[in-house]
Amino acid sequence: MKRTAITFLTTVLALVLLTSCGAEETEKNDAGHTHTYSGWDCNVTEHWRTCTDCGEITDAGTHTVVDGYLCSTCRSEIWDYGDGMYDVSMYDEQGNLVRNTSYAADGTVESEYVHEYTYDADGNVLKEVFYVDGVLTGEDEYTVDAEGERLPVRATYYYDDGSSSVQEYDAFGDTVSYIYLDANNTVINEESYEYAENGDGDRYAFRTTSRSYDEGVIYITEENEYYDTVRILKTDLDGNTLRDVRYEYSYDDEGKKTALKRYENDVLVEEYPEYRMVETDEYSMRFPASIIEYGEDGSKTVSVNGDYGEPVSVTRYDGAGNVTGSTAYTYEVDEDDIIYISVQIEYDGDGNVISEVHFDSEGNEIG
Repeated sequence: MKRTAITFLTTVLALVLLTSCGAEETEKNDAGHTHTYSGWDCNVTEHWRTCTDCGEITDAGTHTVVDGYLCSTCRSEIWDYGDGMYDVSMYDEQGNLVRNTSYAADGTVESEYVHEYTYDADGNVLKEVFYVDGVLTGEDEYTVDAEGERLPVRATYYYDDGSSSVQEYDAFGDTVSYIYLDANNTVINEESYEYAENGDGDRYAFRTTSRSYDEGVIYITEENEYYDTVRILKTDLDGNTLRDVRYEYSYDDEGKKTALKRYENDVLVEEYPEYRMVETDEYSMRFPASIIEYGEDGSKTVSVNGDYGEPVSVTRYDGAGNVTGSTAYTYEVDEDDIIYISVQIEYDGDGNVISEVHFDSEGNEIG
């Protein structure tokens, strides 16, 4: 629906839900009462101010539209969609949105988003509260550091099913915890984050702990300064190990990965002895030149990759190191410059051909 600025307003709509914004102001009436205003109220065609003490309405008038959409008096934005539907947005004196109301063609309110702010003496937002159609949906809290930078402290969100979440931050503005609660306010999942600095002075989460109380498990994930995962530990809620996966990396002087080993419960199960870099005009990609997978019985499978990361051969060994079989792949490039397996040959342990299969570019067997 294309939005067009309103140029002329003639229909006065009787609305129950109003729009307001602005800082608190005061003004005396003829009886000597001092009115206190929190800002302007408005609908699609009119604006007015209501005393927060006595309820008297003053300064009512029709919007005076400038720049095609902006009321010069109450500073609301009125947008005409050309089908009888309108949006009205109002901002406070700091320029922050306080209310956005969508009106149907018959003048009824279709939806309304409200923002409430708490400011410090310098005009910094310390808290923002969100409502959708009168229902509280979120609260964001902030602090201001010594340099005047605003940083998040806590974010709380409320969901339609009654559940909620709470996210908390440290003095650097990084998330330190995330808690999810069900409709009974019972903690279902929670995550915590611990940080360190890499050689460039950048902070990174070196350890993330996730507790799933409904599943009865804890996951602890650790990363190194290159943002590579070095450990995934799964335990029950009592701390008993269910699975422990560790990764060991080698890097060159530029911090690029050159080798990888993966362990399951301290047993080596996979190894990338070498990485290869492919660079084209369109992309660059780093991938393992070969992959070795180790079986529990001492067997292993060695896959060798081609120039673009595609497997060109797979060789299988038994626990004594004898070749038990292998597979070789041949590739071709289709009319869209996409490579595909054109031939797959299976060999036994002595190198004899067991089978040879040819494929078209769609992966169908041919010949």
